[in-house]
Amino acid sequence: MAHGLTPKQERFCIEFFRCGNASEAYRIAYDAENMTAGSIGVRAHELLDNSKITVRLDELKKEVAKKVIITKEMVIERLAEIGMQDDRDRVSAYSQICKILGFEAPKSSKITVETSSPWEKFCEEQDKGSENGD
Repeated sequence: MAHGLTPKQERFCIEFFRCGNASEAYRIAYDAENMTAGSIGVRAHELLDNSKITVRLDELKKEVAKKVIITKEMVIERLAEIGMQDDRDRVSAYSQICKILGFEAPKSSKITVETSSPWEKFCEEQDKGSENGD
């Protein structure tokens, strides 16, 4: 068996990865019909402590991650297709594309505008200084 695992250990890994419950994975992979729930739990966690099992679970995670990666480009492409096909969903699709690209309008903005030039500002400061007796 690849990875140095027995067929039952491999099955345990796959089932654990599928359901996320070590005891349930143990019940499926091993003959646990006559075992108590406590014994199943102990055996299942012993398997999780096995370095070969840990390595295999990491490999399974990486395999799945490669298959389910969805890029922004893929989402944008699909939304664009929807926007071109269905008039009812066009605005929504394009709105979602804008959000993904970061083109959302800000909720609120504070804008400060200087109304005088630097020269006018300098003159105002000079005038204030002469009024104060400087």
